[in-house]
Amino acid sequence: DVGANLGQTLLAVKAIDRQREYLGFEPNPSCNFYLEQLIRLNGLEQVSVVPVALADESCVMQLDRYSDDPGDSSASIVPAFRDESKIKSSLFVPAFRFDDLRISNTRSSIGIVKIDVEGAESVVLSSLNTVIKRDRPLIVMEVLPVYSDENQERLVRQQSIERMLTSWNYKLYRIAKHDDGSLAGLVPIKSFGIHSNIDHCDYLAIGSERSGEIDERFELLIDRGD
Repeated sequence: DVGANLGQTLLAVKAIDRQREYLGFEPNPSCNFYLEQLIRLNGLEQVSVVPVALADESCVMQLDRYSDDPGDSSASIVPAFRDESKIKSSLFVPAFRFDDLRISNTRSSIGIVKIDVEGAESVVLSSLNTVIKRDRPLIVMEVLPVYSDENQERLVRQQSIERMLTSWNYKLYRIAKHDDGSLAGLVPIKSFGIHSNIDHCDYLAIGSERSGEIDERFELLIDRGD
């Protein structure tokens, strides 16, 4: 769980399978304090949270927060990911390549990777290159819209994600939802595209060798371009 924030995904995972081994990454110290209390008070086991960002190099990075909430879920390590004038506070956080961490409980294979990192998806995927090639996990990620072809920095990052998925022989689907937030189905897509629909931000990537599982278990929808 890359971008654990305040434990939203952690609680969802444990509600489904309390014995599922969970490994989270979260660089915001305010979120880490909250997560520590959440895990203790709920008696959650087989949970590890590493207080770092995942990146394509091990270094110190600046985390910008765009609200007064210390646990701001829109915080990003991507410089000027949003309007710089809207930055409320910044702090320096450690960032590591996944392979440099040598985390002991990754001896188990990784089945699902969730990424919600406000623009840093490509560096996280690059950091996880070894794991993805080894374990071929499902990848669930949020990728925010490019909005227009003038936003070249976002477009370049988006294209970098597409190149990596292609190199790993992964197929990409957009997760479609009903108005109440429930799953409507999956839309097979070739690329993220340039759009401004904030409802089209959640994606699933799966190794081509497992794409038959998607066809059997989920309703596939036609991308009408809306």
